[in-house]
Amino acid sequence: MLDSAVLELYRTSGDTSASDVAHSRQLRKRAASLDSSYRANFAELQWTVNAASDGGATSNVRFPIEPPPAPFVRGFADGSNWMLQSPLIQEIGKNTLYVVIVPRGFVTDFASIPQPLQILHASVSIGRHGNAAVVHDYLYWRQDCTREQSDNILAIAMMEAGVSFLERQLIYQTVRQLGQSAWDGNRRAREAGLIRTVGPPNDQVPPTGTWDDYREWLRATHAKEGLEFRVPESVCALGKDDQH
Repeated sequence: MLDSAVLELYRTSGDTSASDVAHSRQLRKRAASLDSSYRANFAELQWTVNAASDGGATSNVRFPIEPPPAPFVRGFADGSNWMLQSPLIQEIGKNTLYVVIVPRGFVTDFASIPQPLQILHASVSIGRHGNAAVVHDYLYWRQDCTREQSDNILAIAMMEAGVSFLERQLIYQTVRQLGQSAWDGNRRAREAGLIRTVGPPNDQVPPTGTWDDYREWLRATHAKEGLEFRVPESVCALGKDDQH
């Protein structure tokens, strides 16, 4: 149901008629509600699995789950890559109709954020940077927008998340100066046929192993790529100007 709601939101997002605007807002609320339920069910399932593996020991402690709108991610054993366990719906621009939808199964490594700023790893789930960083990674992977537009959208998302001006400037200027290698690396990976959005039934993080190992296994087994949402031109246009 969550996937269906997100797909319908994608199809209607950006339409400007009054009825479509109202419908889009309803879909966003519905998707958020379904996402919350999905995360709660995931936590319950994890608790059941852990109880079974502990020989039936009972505990009232539930698996910690990030509440929406924080990205719901689980990390690989390498400590450098995380997979989205539910879609991330990010509105771009205050009072706009535009969203970027990062699909479930997308693996984010923050390679679009240069190494000097990898402190974002520690705050992916709860920090103000979290959503903006994941969206930026997705924009760099998809490359529907230009690199400059993608960087400006990062700045807009951080500003709307309440990141301080000085911190935004540090991140934005560093990305502009050092982000080209991540952009080029993503282009080469796509040209080589590597996937970064994992389709079901493989869209769960394995208990052991790195993302590189898992990615190679997915390629060797001809695993299904997950559905990716194209970033609309109307969203890219929001990043045409330096608005950070």
